[in-house]
Amino acid sequence: MNLSINTYVLPQSFGYSKKKIWKDTIAYIVFLLIFALAFWYGTGKFFTEDYYYPAILIIMPLASVVVFILAIKQVLLLRKNAPVLVLTDEGIYCNTKDFKDLGVIKWTDITRCFSSPESMFGNVSVDTNLQIHVANADVYLDRMRDTVKRTKIMRQAAKKQDNALLWVNVAHLECDMNNLKKTIFELSDKNQNQQNFINLN
Repeated sequence: MNLSINTYVLPQSFGYSKKKIWKDTIAYIVFLLIFALAFWYGTGKFFTEDYYYPAILIIMPLASVVVFILAIKQVLLLRKNAPVLVLTDEGIYCNTKDFKDLGVIKWTDITRCFSSPESMFGNVSVDTNLQIHVANADVYLDRMRDTVKRTKIMRQAAKKQDNALLWVNVAHLECDMNNLKKTIFELSDKNQNQQNFINLN
């Protein structure tokens, strides 16, 4: 979904992309088949031959379990139909378990928005994490009635660059990261300029 400051219509909702999820799920299944083949060969065709590789007996099962768990997580995402991110006239709302209690984050409060790397398979990483920063984070954190959750978010935020208030992985959302950031920038600037104009008058 491509948005533009000249053509956007609010509210805009971004849910999970079934196409992206299935693409990753199929990739995980392919990995599992490769691991199974490697295990079959590494064990001397299930110990029917005179050779086997001990390292494969350990590595392949562990790798298979990790990939299987990732595949299951992908399949579970297919059941989620509710939007994850919602852009409204007032601001941005993140409908995830960790951040939905923050409510709508006003455009006029947003100070920064950028993407950060998400670790994928060791040292490989891609910019799929959207981070939102605000000037008055305490106002939003105080909306969280669950003190355990609030403490958890505050600890995680401290590890983020410049203490982000909100972060969400958009890799599987029905949106393009660059277009999404551009829209957030423009809506934030537009609303802040309007607010400054009101304050001056």
